[in-house]
Amino acid sequence: MIRWHLSLILVLIISSGAAMSQDENIINATSIKNASIDISEEKSVYLSDLGAYRASFYEVEYDSKASMKIGNVEYNKGIQLYDNHASGGEYDAYFNLNGEYSRLVGLLGLDDNTYNDIGKVKVSFIGDDRDLLDVDMVPGDLPINVDIDVSGVRRLIVRVSQERTAYVDLIDMILSK
Repeated sequence: MIRWHLSLILVLIISSGAAMSQDENIINATSIKNASIDISEEKSVYLSDLGAYRASFYEVEYDSKASMKIGNVEYNKGIQLYDNHASGGEYDAYFNLNGEYSRLVGLLGLDDNTYNDIGKVKVSFIGDDRDLLDVDMVPGDLPINVDIDVSGVRRLIVRVSQERTAYVDLIDMILSK
C-alpha cells in the first residue's frame, strides 16, 4: 500500500453543517499551524481528480491550469470556480460521489484575483439536497480548512453565491472512504 503525506495549512476547522460569520474568518497569523495527513491511495481521491460532471460556471479549472493563489501563497492542486457575470448570482458545480466517501477535507478561499470591492461571497456544500456547510467570505480572507461529513452522499453540489465576479479556490480537497 502506498502512503502519501500531504501538508496542509490548518487555519480553522469547521464542523459539518456549521455556518461561519466574517468575524470567525479573521485569523491571527500566529494561529496557523502545519499538519500532516496520511491518505491511502486506495481509500482517498482528490476532488480535482474526480472532476465535476456538470457546472453552471463560465470556467472550472483544475490543478496547475487554475493558477490558484490565496494570501500570496500559490497552490497547484485543486479546483478554481469562476463566473464572469458581473451581475453576480448563484452558480453550481456537481460531483458524483456515488455514496463512496465519508469525509471531504481541504482548504477553501477566494483567490487573490478576486477584486476587493465584490462584497460577500457565500460557498455552500450541498449533499443530496441537504445543507452540509455554508461559508461566508470576503476578498482578503485567509483560506479556511474545511472538514465535511459526506457519508452516503451520492451527489455533492458546490454552490457559489456572489454579488459580483469571484474566483473561488477549492484547494487540496481530499475525499476519503
